[in-house]
Amino acid sequence: MRNVAIMVCSDSTGNAIDEWVYLMAEDLAAAYPQFTVRYRIWNDTTSVYDSPISINTGTSGHNLDIWNFAVAGTKPDYILGSRFVKGCKEIIDNSIYPNVSDRIDLLIMNHGHNIFFPSSYDGMFSTRSQALEFKVQADEKLLPDYESQVG
Repeated sequence: MRNVAIMVCSDSTGNAIDEWVYLMAEDLAAAYPQFTVRYRIWNDTTSVYDSPISINTGTSGHNLDIWNFAVAGTKPDYILGSRFVKGCKEIIDNSIYPNVSDRIDLLIMNHGHNIFFPSSYDGMFSTRSQALEFKVQADEKLLPDYESQVG
């Protein structure tokens, strides 16, 4: 078992505690009580993540960190350039954020609210359903059954 980092790059559909990213963090905390689950939201004014909200204090000494780079009114390329270093690269730097995973284990892209496609693309992009599919895959692959690991 090790620390796990999940990063979400989203628009306004995932930037509040009553929306899917935070609710997913609560679901993961309930499903994997051995992990300390911490949720951080990107603060676009200060260009850093806000202090973590602790959703669950785990029993194993390992952390599951949700890094939510959700900014209202943005498109997927918003995190590129100078924001990439602070929004993505620095989150795996243990000198800046102690006791986190040394890699991003899962990246979820949740955009579409601010992207408009010609009518010929209707039905081709289902970002929200893909994000839910990633959540299921994360449950099955990133966080295997704890009992099977401790024997």
